[in-house]
Amino acid sequence: MAIPPRAVVVDLGCGTASFARAAARHGAVAHAVDVSQAMLDYARDKARAEGLAGIEFHRAGFLRFSPGEESIDVVVYGDATAKRSVLVTQALPAAVALALVYLDHTSIVSPS
Repeated sequence: MAIPPRAVVVDLGCGTASFARAAARHGAVAHAVDVSQAMLDYARDKARAEGLAGIEFHRAGFLRFSPGEESIDVVVYGDATAKRSVLVTQALPAAVALALVYLDHTSIVSPS
């Protein structure tokens, strides 16, 4: 998957932020989001050691993260028990992109 420079990428449940770091290496503006401060600290240290700029770290849950008025180009999400999913939103408003992720995620985990 090619991520163009300056694309806005959100890595939800980022853990070590491997996707956010890879996106930043290619010039993307990345948001690494996780509920665990320990994981965010580790991810921040890894990014710093690699000399990466362009990553913002957010301690937030799936429903609490808000990138503001920024549009989002790519969202990566999932958890340790599921395959990571990628949603290419192509500059959708952030609220719309995150709503699509929420709908997809709840359809995957709902017991229907």
